[in-house]
Amino acid sequence: MTKAIEYKEKIIQVYKSYETYFQILFKFLVAFFVFGYINDNLGYYAVLNNLGIQVLLSLISAIIPSSVFVLLAAIVSLIHLYRLSLVMMLLAFVVFVVFYFLYLKFAPTHGVLMMVIVVLMPLNLHFVVPLIAGLFFTPFTIVPVACSFIVASFVRYIVEAAPMVEDVGTDLEAIVAAYQYVIDHVLENHTMLLYAGVFAVMIVVTYVISRLPFDYSWYIAIGAGTLVGIIGMIVGAGIVDVQISVGGTFLGCVISGLFVAVVQFLRCSVDYNRKEFVQFEDDDYYYYVRAIPKMGVSLHHSEKKAAPQQPAASRSEKRVRGKGEKDFKDSLKGIFSRHMDDDDVFEEDFSRSDDIPDVTVPKEEEGDSFGDSSKESEIIIPQIKVPQRTVVPKSAVLKNGSSKPEVSKSVSPAQPKTEKKSFDFDFDDGYDDSVEDYSSDDSDF
Repeated sequence: MTKAIEYKEKIIQVYKSYETYFQILFKFLVAFFVFGYINDNLGYYAVLNNLGIQVLLSLISAIIPSSVFVLLAAIVSLIHLYRLSLVMMLLAFVVFVVFYFLYLKFAPTHGVLMMVIVVLMPLNLHFVVPLIAGLFFTPFTIVPVACSFIVASFVRYIVEAAPMVEDVGTDLEAIVAAYQYVIDHVLENHTMLLYAGVFAVMIVVTYVISRLPFDYSWYIAIGAGTLVGIIGMIVGAGIVDVQISVGGTFLGCVISGLFVAVVQFLRCSVDYNRKEFVQFEDDDYYYYVRAIPKMGVSLHHSEKKAAPQQPAASRSEKRVRGKGEKDFKDSLKGIFSRHMDDDDVFEEDFSRSDDIPDVTVPKEEEGDSFGDSSKESEIIIPQIKVPQRTVVPKSAVLKNGSSKPEVSKSVSPAQPKTEKKSFDFDFDDGYDDSVEDYSSDDSDF
């Protein structure tokens, strides 16, 4: 199943990359076969039978909307009928106008369905059309599908009735008789009625079942539509007394159903084993939602080769040691030391290796360590005012006339007291900075 999903993802990726060109190519092929079908069955105007004209008309149809494509095919048919009989061309014109506006009313964007039936009917694969229409579109597609059979039947009997009005001039009786012949035979064409009725039922059944909220409803709808097509054609042929090929009908329906199932798999495939039911509300409604995730495989995941695994410690983090530790220590000393020459605090704090803080680097920032000389460490230096020492100058007052100056090692009552201040840097290293005497108690002075 995973391989099938991988192939599906590749096909969808290619299709989306060239979606416009694929659509143009599809419409070109459909138009080419449609105009070929018209020229083979009518072909009264020799200029339109030329292969170059057929290719040109197909290219034009590939880049115009579907409704215009249908109109262009109708115009080509009328030109052929004009060369056959002006009287019969007028009847065909009225029929085309009625059904064209009927088609524009209900399904103006699904004209390709009418043409695909014409193309696939000689192959007995036209059962694809009602399954596609019911699965992906709306029941209104019954109108263009039915119009396709009715118009084809009209054209067939118009050609048969053309000799009846040949060289009749303005003889209304002959013209009316020819028109009556066409209409009667169309209404008595049980094959046309059978196909139109069965295809309409297939569209409705496929549409309804595919919209029901149960697992695999799309594929069950395809199977149900295919079964309706087989049973409907066989039973209907017996009812209306029409001769059909039972084997050809069965094979055509089965192949059409399989083809549509593949199209549905390419269009959307979901994992019903991971479905979820979600409930939420807003100010006006309370919602019960069934969420089913789509199946998909990342192409990069399937194509990526297994890379050699690294040790867990090097993949998850890097401990900064050696030169990095020294740089980290010197940086902190430059920030927090009372004086740049006084290392008493930090030498004591960093003398124990077990108290050295571990600095880890996340995966995405591997290489940005303190020991990396290629990048400068970005350290935010807080603005801390360090108090100055209070030192008794060497030129202090001499006692008892002695010429040797003495440095007072204690604060005398006559001298002003130096206020003791507390500085807490919140440096979590075990050193108590809460009380520190910065008075002149240094014997170096």
